[in-house]
Amino acid sequence: MTKQHALSIFGRGIEQVAINSHYVWRPTRYIEERSEGTGHSGVRTVGLDPNSNQAVIAGANANVLAAAAFYEQEHPQVVIFAAGRPAYIANNPDRTLSEGKVLKESFLRITKPLVKTEFIVQEQNRNTQEDLYQSLFLAIDRGMYSMTIITIELHLPRIKTFYNLACLKYPKIQTLPAVFKSAEEILIKRHRYYKNLFYTVRLTEAWKRTLAQEQQGISDLKNGIYRNLLD
Repeated sequence: MTKQHALSIFGRGIEQVAINSHYVWRPTRYIEERSEGTGHSGVRTVGLDPNSNQAVIAGANANVLAAAAFYEQEHPQVVIFAAGRPAYIANNPDRTLSEGKVLKESFLRITKPLVKTEFIVQEQNRNTQEDLYQSLFLAIDRGMYSMTIITIELHLPRIKTFYNLACLKYPKIQTLPAVFKSAEEILIKRHRYYKNLFYTVRLTEAWKRTLAQEQQGISDLKNGIYRNLLD
């Protein structure tokens, strides 16, 4: 029997973009303007300064580009878009809207999917923990041999922390080998443009601000005070 592999693509937000006098949803660029607190705004800010007070690292489009490159090389049998309806789009009147739906549309525009590939959109997830847990259990229930998780570099440590906690609580998760890859490590092998881009971004306030947020999230997780922690 052929060993079955899954790919899980994490979100990092979607945003409305003006195209030909109307708005469409697209995965977030690498830098976005945050809303109040640390949430996504859902609207692309043109000409955003990465050193402005509201700039943070998002990177959903980088995740899609990296996942497409990985898919074309590795051909996983199942592709999961692990991004649902977080708070900033929860009340959108379009009940079919989800981050995963937008990511999938973008993914299919730049890839040539194989007939044997199954594409799955997680539509109701609200946060990173739900994205991870549902991806893991879905892959296990379908008998996958392994799963590769792709998201931006800054996001990976928090996902790995969630994964380690999940393994302690649900031992069967340990039966599914998980491989964690950053979008950046995949893309810099594709073109030197990305290497220059990611190096430059590391020097910005947006990077420093997002790094601090992620580190605080990991600390809260380890101390049991993380927001919206699932039972």
